[in-house]
Amino acid sequence: MKKYSLVFLFLSTWIMDIEAREAPINVVATKTATGSMLVEWKISADPPDGFQIWIDETKVATGIDKTRRNFVLSSVAEGEICGITVLARFGSVGETNARSEPVCSTEATEETYGRTLVLTPPDTYEDGTSLPIEDLKSYYVHYSQNWPPVDEPVPVVIEEGRLVLESLEPGDWYVAAQVETVDGVLSNMSPTLTISLPPKPPPTDSMPPLLELLGDPLMTIKRGDIFSDPGATCIDDIDGEVTEILVTGAVDNSKMGDYELNYLCSDTAGNTSTRMRIVTVISRGKPNSPGLEIVQ
Repeated sequence: MKKYSLVFLFLSTWIMDIEAREAPINVVATKTATGSMLVEWKISADPPDGFQIWIDETKVATGIDKTRRNFVLSSVAEGEICGITVLARFGSVGETNARSEPVCSTEATEETYGRTLVLTPPDTYEDGTSLPIEDLKSYYVHYSQNWPPVDEPVPVVIEEGRLVLESLEPGDWYVAAQVETVDGVLSNMSPTLTISLPPKPPPTDSMPPLLELLGDPLMTIKRGDIFSDPGATCIDDIDGEVTEILVTGAVDNSKMGDYELNYLCSDTAGNTSTRMRIVTVISRGKPNSPGLEIVQ
């Protein structure tokens, strides 16, 4: 009975381990202004031995450290990219892996950035003796666009070992960290890291301007009369009033017929709007009766 109990316990543990490793990986991929893509992920499973990034069936990044939760892909083609997945590898090749659902990249529209910092605890004191994790109380992260920083550091729980910096303005940010022991002793500052964030691109203007005809789009004049174009107005949601309106076509008031006038205006982003007016030249009508007299 003891033998079977041990086998059952082993199988139960193995099955639970597979279920934990198959927990979902949530992935967000954001295109940046510099032609790169920031892939960020969260995994609700045991710590893996490493990560890979795939786009469709092509592996684009491998050997990503198990402590990482983001990766920047450079030289990314323009436009939306779909089929981005993150694979977490457990153990040697061929063992159970956890793979995210494929996602599509999104354009960076916010004017600020977010970055994740990963902190590694020291394993020795300055005198060279061993420093167990139980002797550590907290991390303290300093970050600022001016160095040395003047703001209070951000505490980070030792067990978490990471800090997400949100709403970072474009420019250079300087980051360093300290660790505090349970005795209340602070370490020296770590080497300073620099985070360089480029300006975000302005929102893409895809809205064409509003072009409206003044007067009737269908107009009629008599042959020989002078046609006076009422014109048009053009208003753009970003540029405001657009005064340059191109009109093509002409009205020949000496010949009866339909004449098209085409109006076009553009905003600074290259979006265009067009309208058309039809002017019909008609006969001047029935003439009066001729005079008539009898000459002997």
